[in-house]
Amino acid sequence: GNKAWYLTLYSSAVTSVVGVYFGWMVFCHGFQEVFSMESALTRGVAWFFLAYCLMDLITGRADYRSDMEYDSGTWHHICYVFILIVLLAGGHTAIFAACLVEEIPTLYLSVTRVNRKTELPLAFACLFFTTRLVFHAVAAYAVLEVSVTFFLIALVLLRQHMLWFGKWWSSHGMQAHVQMTLYKKLGLLGGMVVVQICTHVWLLTNHLARGEIRAALTTEVFHICACLYFTVELLKIVQGSYRKGFIHGAIEEWSIIYNVSWEDPAIEIEALGFNDEDVVLTISSAGCNVLDYLVEGVKHVVAADLNVAQLAMLDLKLAGIKTLSHEQFFALWGRSDNWVFEEVYHSVLRPHLRREESKEFWDKNGTSLFENNIMFAGTSGLMAKLFSITAQLTGAAALLQRRTKPAGKNKVTEMAIDACSYIVSRPWLNSWLAPLGGIPDQQLALMSSRPDKVLSRFKEIVQTRMWQADNYFYYGYLVGVFSQDCCPRYMSKEHFHKLQDRIDRVTLCHGTFADAAKLRNDFTVLSLLDAMDWMPTEIIADTFAQLIPQVNRPKCRIFWRSLADYVHSPALAHLEIKEVETYDRVGWYLSQWVATVPEHYNPKALAAKPQTQILSNTLLQDAKVAAILVAYGISSKEKDAAKFYAAQGELYDGFRESMLKDRDTLLRWAVPWTEPIKTWVSVGCGTARDVEFVVDQAKQWNTKIFLCDLSPALLKMARARVERLGLEDQTTFVEGDITKPEIQRLLPSEGCDLVTCSYCVTMIPDWLTALQSMKSMLRVGGLMGIVDFTSRARDGRAERFLRWWFAHDGVWFNRGHLDWLKGNLATVWVEEGSNRMPYTPLRPGHYVFVGRR
Repeated sequence: GNKAWYLTLYSSAVTSVVGVYFGWMVFCHGFQEVFSMESALTRGVAWFFLAYCLMDLITGRADYRSDMEYDSGTWHHICYVFILIVLLAGGHTAIFAACLVEEIPTLYLSVTRVNRKTELPLAFACLFFTTRLVFHAVAAYAVLEVSVTFFLIALVLLRQHMLWFGKWWSSHGMQAHVQMTLYKKLGLLGGMVVVQICTHVWLLTNHLARGEIRAALTTEVFHICACLYFTVELLKIVQGSYRKGFIHGAIEEWSIIYNVSWEDPAIEIEALGFNDEDVVLTISSAGCNVLDYLVEGVKHVVAADLNVAQLAMLDLKLAGIKTLSHEQFFALWGRSDNWVFEEVYHSVLRPHLRREESKEFWDKNGTSLFENNIMFAGTSGLMAKLFSITAQLTGAAALLQRRTKPAGKNKVTEMAIDACSYIVSRPWLNSWLAPLGGIPDQQLALMSSRPDKVLSRFKEIVQTRMWQADNYFYYGYLVGVFSQDCCPRYMSKEHFHKLQDRIDRVTLCHGTFADAAKLRNDFTVLSLLDAMDWMPTEIIADTFAQLIPQVNRPKCRIFWRSLADYVHSPALAHLEIKEVETYDRVGWYLSQWVATVPEHYNPKALAAKPQTQILSNTLLQDAKVAAILVAYGISSKEKDAAKFYAAQGELYDGFRESMLKDRDTLLRWAVPWTEPIKTWVSVGCGTARDVEFVVDQAKQWNTKIFLCDLSPALLKMARARVERLGLEDQTTFVEGDITKPEIQRLLPSEGCDLVTCSYCVTMIPDWLTALQSMKSMLRVGGLMGIVDFTSRARDGRAERFLRWWFAHDGVWFNRGHLDWLKGNLATVWVEEGSNRMPYTPLRPGHYVFVGRR
């Protein structure tokens, strides 16, 4: 796309020069006078920018279609072409010229891109904010005196500018190259938001106060609503940047996130049966679980963490166990006595720190952290402080110290339950509080999917769990210190001497699980804590692809806990899994799991990457396909699916790429390619797009592939794709209807390892026969994978409309499909979701299912 950036550089340089001139005129004479300065210059620059938009659209489509973003490229240019035509026709190009100062950030951006730099510094954000937000808002209200239509267009553009501004903060502003602390970044962003909100309020009040243009009440209400809307949009930018930057910013800045590991180690110790031959790979976090494993006497623990600060906490604890008395160690970590740190750090502890980064961290932060109470340090410490203040005010802290549980209904529990109910029922509040607990967006989404269960669990915690005599998690956070009889096991005097003999059994690793796994090849325990909640499926798969080769398979046990009450990723579902039915002291996690590695588990399949092409159509090409769909839907003739697909030809894949979601999820992750799959039948294969997702897996297992479809046009494209992928010697093509006996005879019978069907069952009138035919091909233990549309459980007007709309194109939504699959096959993986259809607000439901015969 470098050619396009040179074009943008030329355009933005010209328009910026003109924009500075007219910006000065606005400063000297005001908007209204400049708006009346229609001239050959204003018309010329309007024609110039219109020509640029058209040229960039053409260049983009020809040379870098895959890099051209919809909102900043296609949509932006088409929108401006329309606006400029209107302005030229109406003789209002002076309005456009008066706003051209907003092109200065584009000039900055194009210079950066021409020099092949990817980072956009803070100076760009400040320019963008000043011109595209503040100046644009003022100009929008000025143009209101010329035309309400132009004012509305200006508001639409302002919203787009806000989206881009938010995108910069999330993709650039929170990155390390912007040399500011997280709090300063958020402070600067917050200041910008306040300035913009004040600008909106000032413009609104100034407009409403001017009696000569005072509008009707409905118009004034509209202006107030617009002001409130943009205020909310700005706050969303702050929220989004805060959520994305809080945890990652803490890691980059060497800040503590977790001052206590809020995951009960007693659960995995009991569930996995730790012994003195176990080699454990786990997360460092605050070091609590690592040291608890040492108490059990394991052979070795490798503790990995991406955060230098978390490793520094464990490092200092190990040094303290080695060199301090139990009284000193407990005073330091149980009561955060700063005098102990001041007395022993430089002379005793520092020489025994293993990592230079740990020394640097404690040299800089040690005194302040212990002086202000280590229990309230870091992002989770801020949450602990809020808990502690609340507990002090309600009397809960005093009750905990006396080991007294409130009897019956009481003010303490009722207030806590009311607070939990309020938070859980308001997702916007969850999203603000979650980072304080070190909960990323992926994990928050799991929690938010089960609000009733989460609320029920919170109530149980407040009423029962937190009052247990040995529940040091809540005691420490609510009281602010640990006590000798309510603390983690590694702090107790009983186990201190054991730890002193075993501290050399710990290895610290700054990196991921995969990095740490390279240090040994005899791991018997993978204690993953809640890390799987943090990762998307692809990263989970990549992680296991690197972990499994480093374990002792016959002895290996894997443990993780989750805020979901189900196995939330298909990459985990192919292990031999058992849920741990036990009562942990934390209570936040809705499930905990133990797994072993199946005998024929092949981790290489997890690391395989798809050989997919980027498929997209132009707007006109999509319109052509849409016209074919409409014609097919309204035709009174008998539906001919073969002709229907032939008419779409090469445009078939591009149109459906963004509509038919989760085909990659089905093929790459839900189907367990970790086990041998020697025969695969793809029913309704279309153009063989599905095959691209699993080329390496098919080659690894030398899979015999049968591609079946009733359209010769689509099979022709499928054949070309298979040849390009190098799978022609493994593939057989079958043309025909799967429900016909003569076609079934051409396919494997009762010996197939895998049968799949992507978005096809809903197009088969006799779907039951089709599903039964697919099942009949499977061997015992064989797999059947389906991804398709479905009606969601709640049947409202939207669902009824979707069924009616899709039925016109021969697609029949029927929840009975999924019910039949669940009832006739042993479920390996099932999930449901929805996705917005291109160019519409419609969100049809779909499911992914894999079952075993």
